[in-house]
This record gives sequence, C-alpha cells and structure tokens, in this order.
Amino acid sequence: MAPEILLLTGILALVIGAVIGLFGGGGSILSVPLLLYVTRLEAHAAIAVSLFMVSATSALGALVHARHGHVELRPALRFAVATSTFAFVGGWTAHFFPGWLLLLLFALLMLTAAFRMLRPGEKLDLSGAPPTSLMVILAGTATGFVSGLIGAGGGFIVVPALVFLVGLGMHQAIGTSLLVITFSSAAGFLGHASKVELEPMVMVAVTLPSLVGAFVGSSLARRLSSERLRQGFGLLVLVLGLFMLVQQLRTAFA
Repeated sequence: MAPEILLLTGILALVIGAVIGLFGGGGSILSVPLLLYVTRLEAHAAIAVSLFMVSATSALGALVHARHGHVELRPALRFAVATSTFAFVGGWTAHFFPGWLLLLLFALLMLTAAFRMLRPGEKLDLSGAPPTSLMVILAGTATGFVSGLIGAGGGFIVVPALVFLVGLGMHQAIGTSLLVITFSSAAGFLGHASKVELEPMVMVAVTLPSLVGAFVGSSLARRLSSERLRQGFGLLVLVLGLFMLVQQLRTAFA
C-alpha cells in the first residue's frame, strides 16, 4: 500500500472510530466504503476487515461507556447471544451472493439509517408492559443475521431496538449497543474469515487509529449535542449511501 494511501486510511479510520464511540454504531457504514474505495479491497474482504475493526473498536468504546454506568448487561447478553450466533450464519451465507448485490443491500441500509437519523426524534412512551425475552432475542436474531451478511455492525438497528423494546435511555442504549456489536461483529468476521484472504497490514492500518478515535468519541459522547451530531452524521451517511447505490447499480446493469 502506498504511504499516502496508508496515511489517508489511518486518518479516516480515526474519524470512524470516533463515530462508533459517539453513536454506538455506524462504523461499518463508513468503514466498508473506506476499504472499498481508498484501500481498494475486494467486496468480501472489505466486509470481513470492517467487521474485525468494528469489533475491536466497539469493545474499547463499551469499556469507556461502562465507566460511566452506560452499559446494561442483561439486555446486552440477550442481544449478544442472538446476534453472535446469527452474525456467523449471515457471514457464512454471504458467500453465496455476488459482491455487488451485498454492496447494493449495504447502500440501501445506509439510506434507511440516514433517513431515520434525519427524521425529527419522536417522544417515546415506555409506560407499557416490559418487553418479553422472546421479543428481545428475535430482534437480536434479525440484527445479527443482517450484520453478518452485509458487514454492518448493527448499531443503527440495535440502538433503536434497545430504546423501543427494552426502554433504555439514549446514553445507555449507545453503551449497551457497543457491547452487543463487539460480539456480533466478531462472529460475523469469523464467518467471513474462513472464505477470504485477509491483509494484516490493512487490518492494522484501520484498527489501531479507530481504537484511538473510539476512546475520544466515547469520552465526548456525554458532552456534545446529540441532536446536532445525529443530523450531521445522517447527512454524511446519506451522501455515502447515494454514492454507493449509484456505483452498485452501474455495476449491476453494466
């Protein structure tokens, strides 16, 4: 890898790590395009390296959030069991599909996440009956399979699920999501790793800076305006999602 590409990769990975720490997710939504269009990895390899990076980064972010009491172990363990199992299944299943189709699905997920973030927040009514364990496990199962299949850590699915199904506050949902993503992304990586050729230099180049970013982002999460961050990040994901969508549609119909 050329030195200038290595430097650019490290800088962008630092930013991605900060995003993971701040939002409790979103790392794969940004790291897959980085690995595809900057480091020029093949689609399946990009997804696998992204999952490794997100798992390591989320683990550090979860530790920082836990210091502030923002990690709820019980819902995290329920989600982790379901997501880890089905993330492995999703990662293994991914190799039955062409890379362009996985990336097209990824782009659609990015656009969905962007529109959800840009939509004004809604008041939550959490006064009803508490969710059953089955509801939480089913949500974790769907999240895990999707995350493993298309290389998305699942934060933009896990965080809303923890808020709406479990009734956690936003800070607790972010911290708990990071713990869940640590396990689900690791399982998804294992599902991919047996079928792709990995480049250790690229893995180190994206993971080490992202760890630094995760520490900074997790530390700043309590101090910054969540509404402004949500809107700004939503716009970034929207632009990247549209770019990836156009690229994959051109590939599919070329």
